[in-house]
Amino acid sequence: EEKEMLRAAMKIMPYACRMVEFDKNYGVAGGRNRLFREVRTDWILSMDNDLYFVADPLDKIQKDLWALGCHFLTMPIRDEGKKGCSLYGGNLYIENLNGVSAGGGSAVIVPDIEMGKEYAPFLCTFLSGCAGVIQKKSFFAQGGFDEGMFVGFEDTEFSLRLYQSGMKVGACGIACVIHDHPKPENHSDIHYEKQRFSRNYLKESAEYFEKKHGFSVWNPMVDNWVEQRISELKLEPSAGRSSSQRRKIALIVDRRGWALDNIAAQIVKNLSDSFDFKTLYLSDFNNLGQLLMLADDCQMLHFLWRPLASYYYRDFTQNYIRRLGMTSGDFYRKYVEGKTISVAVYDHLMLSESETDYHYTPDLFSSPRLFLTAWTPLFLSPPVWSVFSRKTCKTEPSASVGQATASGSSAISRGSTRSSARQSPLCRKPDTTLSSLRQIA
Repeated sequence: EEKEMLRAAMKIMPYACRMVEFDKNYGVAGGRNRLFREVRTDWILSMDNDLYFVADPLDKIQKDLWALGCHFLTMPIRDEGKKGCSLYGGNLYIENLNGVSAGGGSAVIVPDIEMGKEYAPFLCTFLSGCAGVIQKKSFFAQGGFDEGMFVGFEDTEFSLRLYQSGMKVGACGIACVIHDHPKPENHSDIHYEKQRFSRNYLKESAEYFEKKHGFSVWNPMVDNWVEQRISELKLEPSAGRSSSQRRKIALIVDRRGWALDNIAAQIVKNLSDSFDFKTLYLSDFNNLGQLLMLADDCQMLHFLWRPLASYYYRDFTQNYIRRLGMTSGDFYRKYVEGKTISVAVYDHLMLSESETDYHYTPDLFSSPRLFLTAWTPLFLSPPVWSVFSRKTCKTEPSASVGQATASGSSAISRGSTRSSARQSPLCRKPDTTLSSLRQIA
C-alpha cells in the first residue's frame, strides 16, 4: 500500500526519481550503504523519511561546501511546532560517565531561528545520519556505515572514523528542514518503530561499538531518550508510564546502593500511586547541567544530596552551559523555570560550621540568585514541610526552619545541630521525606 502511494506521488514529481527495493531489511547502516551505491551523481543529499523542506537549500549547500572545503555537511533540523533547532551542526561528545562515553549531537543549541535565512557555515565533527550531504567517493573510501550495527549509533561511529582520519565535517548555514515524526497508525508502522527503538537492537549496536573503539555509547541519557521515544510513539501499553494527570519527579541521588539511594527506593515504593519517578545518580555525571537536561520531562526535581543543588550558579556549571552554545538565561528558561526544585536538609549539612568553606547553605538559602523553590527539613518532629517564595528563601536558614515548624516545635539552632542528629535520626522517621514530598509536589 505504501509503495503504491509512493509510485503515485512519483508520477507527479517535477524531477526524475526512481524507487529502489531491497529483498529484506538490512538495518539502518546496511540500507543506507546499499542505497548510496545506487546513486548516480557525485554528491548525495540523504534525508530521513520523517523530514520535509520549507525552503530550497541547494544553492546554499553548494556555497557552504565551497567555503568550507569539506565532503560532508550536516543540515540543521527543527522539530515540528518548535522555534529552535534540535540539531545545528554536529559535535562528537566525549564524557566521563562511569567510563569514557562517546556520543553525537548538536554543536550548538539554538532556541530560536528564522527558517530559510542564510547564516555563515562552520566546521564541526559529527555527521548526522538524519540529514546530511555526502560526497559519494569519500563516503565509501572511509568504508561507509559499519553494518555490524543493525540500528543505532552508525552515524556516531562513522563520524568518529572521519575525525580520526582527519576528514572535515561542515555545518550548513540554512535551516529549512522540519522533523515531523508521526505516531504509527497501522501494524506495519508499529512493527517498524519497535525495531527502530528496540532496546535489544540498540544495546547490541552499543556493545559492538564499544568493542570496536573502546568508547561506551550506551549511557543514562541514551536510555532516557529511548524511553521517551517509546512513550511518545505509544509503542508499549501506557500502564505504569507517565500520564497527564500524574506529575513526574526526578530524585537526585549521590550513588547507587548508598544510603540516599535506599531512601529514594522507599519514596518510589510508597508514592508511585500518586507520582511517576525517575532516579538520577550524581556518580553517572560530572555536571549539574547534564542532570537538569536529563530531567527535562520532570515537573519536580528533589535533591537528596543537597550540595549538588548549590552548584547551579558556580563557574563549573555556567561554563558547561556556555559550551552548549546557550546563555545562562536561555538554559534556565528551558530546563529550570517553572519546575519545583527542592532539597532534603539533614542536620549535619544544615548549619554546621564545617561546611563554611563550601558555601552550601548561603548559596541555597541566602544568595540573591536562588535556584530552589522548596525544601524538606528531615530532622523535626512531627514531620513538616514548606514551600517558600523567593523572598522568604532569602532569610537565615535557622529563621526559615523556625517559620516552617509546626506550632510548639522549636527551630534547630546553630549550636544544637549535632545533638539533634542523634536525637531524631532519619532512620527513625522514614515518613518525613514521604510526607514532605507528597505535599510539596
